[in-house]
Amino acid sequence: MPQVFLALISTDWLKTTWNEGAIPEDRMERTMLAVTGVNQCPLCSQAHSRMALEKGMDSGEIHNLLQGEDAEVPDKDLKAVLFAGHYADTGGAISKEVLQTLTAEYGNSGSAGILGAVRVIMMGNALVIPWSLLLGRLKWIRDARSFPPRDLLQALAVLVIVPAALIHMLFFRFSGTTPLRTIRREES
Repeated sequence: MPQVFLALISTDWLKTTWNEGAIPEDRMERTMLAVTGVNQCPLCSQAHSRMALEKGMDSGEIHNLLQGEDAEVPDKDLKAVLFAGHYADTGGAISKEVLQTLTAEYGNSGSAGILGAVRVIMMGNALVIPWSLLLGRLKWIRDARSFPPRDLLQALAVLVIVPAALIHMLFFRFSGTTPLRTIRREES
């Protein structure tokens, strides 16, 4: 539930950053592809590959990002991509120093937007992967990560976790507590 909550409260950062134009569209897609590459979500990989192609990204770069390779990533986006992969690899257990490096490179607004994007795609991967594995089983597609009882429980847990996280998020919004303070305490 913490990842879902963090993603939901981070949507504000993502929206603000997007409206300010602080994150170019191609950087956003590279970030999303880096996380999806680590988590191996087939539906997210398809969706973000399509969006990246529509934004003019090269298919070779998209393929490499989904394989965890960053050789073709432009220098201006490399730290965002490395951050995204690291965040996904560690399940969000990042240090203050890593966040400071991201902020030094992209500023407060840009780094908040990148963090928001990474959290949102992490939530998307976490919610979609169990459903993908279950649907794959129905089509007789085997996946080594799949264990049907666990996949079913995780897929059904979405029905409880998402509403609980929404209520939690709304509490913070309407109680006057700043979610940013809560996030900083968690990441310290």
